[in-house]
Amino acid sequence: MKHKTRLLSLLLVILLAIALFSGCRNKDENPSDTVSPPSPTTATQSQEPTEELTTGEFKLPIVEEPITLTAWRAFTSSVVTSPNDIAANKELERLTNIKIDYMLSPTIDAAQNFGLLMTSQELPDLLFMQDNTSSTLYRGGHDKAIDDGVFLRLNDLIEKWAPNYKAMLDSNDTIYRQAVTDQGNMAVFVTIQDGNEPAWCGPLIRQDYLDKVGKNMPQTYDDLYDVLKAFKNELNVEQPLSIGYLGYNTLTHTMTAGFDVDPTFYNENGTVKFGFIEEGFRDYLTLMNRWYSEGLIDQDFYTRNADVFGNNENIINGKIGAWEHGIASRITVYKASAEDPDFRVVGMPFPRKNASDVAHFRRFNEIVGTTNTALTANLLDDATRLEAAVRWMDFRYTEQGYTILNYGIEGESFEYVDGKPQFTELIYNNPEDSFPNMREKYADQGYGYYIWKRQYIAYNQDQLDAFDTWGESASGDWVMPPVTLTSQEGEEFSAIYGDIETYINETVVKFITGDKPISEFEEFASRIRSLGIDRCIEIYQAALDRYNSR
Repeated sequence: MKHKTRLLSLLLVILLAIALFSGCRNKDENPSDTVSPPSPTTATQSQEPTEELTTGEFKLPIVEEPITLTAWRAFTSSVVTSPNDIAANKELERLTNIKIDYMLSPTIDAAQNFGLLMTSQELPDLLFMQDNTSSTLYRGGHDKAIDDGVFLRLNDLIEKWAPNYKAMLDSNDTIYRQAVTDQGNMAVFVTIQDGNEPAWCGPLIRQDYLDKVGKNMPQTYDDLYDVLKAFKNELNVEQPLSIGYLGYNTLTHTMTAGFDVDPTFYNENGTVKFGFIEEGFRDYLTLMNRWYSEGLIDQDFYTRNADVFGNNENIINGKIGAWEHGIASRITVYKASAEDPDFRVVGMPFPRKNASDVAHFRRFNEIVGTTNTALTANLLDDATRLEAAVRWMDFRYTEQGYTILNYGIEGESFEYVDGKPQFTELIYNNPEDSFPNMREKYADQGYGYYIWKRQYIAYNQDQLDAFDTWGESASGDWVMPPVTLTSQEGEEFSAIYGDIETYINETVVKFITGDKPISEFEEFASRIRSLGIDRCIEIYQAALDRYNSR
């Protein structure tokens, strides 16, 4: 049932002023360049918390006598050895009287180590799950984790002991939909993001090459074609355009988006479609084949590995003029490694048929991130510890709690300016360490309520402009939301889709290289249908319908 509850408390008003829409921090690595903070000339307003501060229904400390909760977490850092070394977490322990004893896994091994943990019969109290969602990490998803007695069903616990988290769920239908399962279970505390994050990924282009050939930034496919020809003919660029190793890139949707298709399942106004069998994909293949035949596309694109940065060396060495997958932070990385003093990379708009068009696909802003926290059945043996764990999680969604997590220690790493927290010079312009490193020493962003501020990401202007360019040229409104398949649906889908995927990966490359004529596209689409894609679409449609009705 669609959740329509709206709280009218002062707390909710405060929350609504900052809670909108944003994406997970599986984004990109932060470069070490520094930026200047907003002018510090305005008066600072002290909002020093007290030990007895009440936030909504929240009172500190959570427990009178100190207790320890155990937690599993994927964690990799070159700055600190443990989350407990971060100043924000030290402050949370001081305020709440709750210490967290972490079991840490390298982030790269998170899925494997989580699986081993699930079979060990020795559960911690909390599970912090990063990047890979818990539905991916736990076989069968959230509902099965509850049925198996691993995750606690949180619905009643949140109602009783987590009023601040509940207020955030009640404030926005999208947040609520993504915080519950199709069966209405709340299995995790989700990370809620404040709505300011940009589109992190998109196409990139050499601005210095554009300047040399006297071309404006391309907006349409025709514009880009003219630019690529100029790169090849006037500058002898070896690979005017670099594309995905399979001929398409589902991370950025760059070259297909302007044809109103996506090379996967997508949501066109509530109807699930599969891009590979749509006419727009035929148009895309026709274009790619033409550009490939004219030498405008990397002639060996199909030999590259799946690593989206696998072509880095060619970018740095000047062999590539534009590429379909870029992450804003890489702009600085490329510049630092390039020998050409004129080297300059900028964000390129998503190419469209007409400059006035807005593409429907891009890496969209996520209001609910891909990090979340489960409470385990280990807590059922102790009612005091169970209540403490729920209230400790709820504290992360109070203004005081999430300010500490996002900014660290007032008077040290941040201060209030015009009533809003702002990093101090200790973090921004520390002569002994970079902004990202200093922020990591003080703030633990990502679990709870995550605040994204444009001026706090230590990006240069070209990187910030890339966000705007990608967001203005593509909306992402047709990207599939995070739907959930049932176990039965998942098994049926996997049994069907494996053969479809293999056939697509083999055939798309042939269309682009000319080994297979575009005239056989309908045969290609018919073959995909014969392999069972209509049933896969039905499965995703059912999942989307369930998601929309949550």
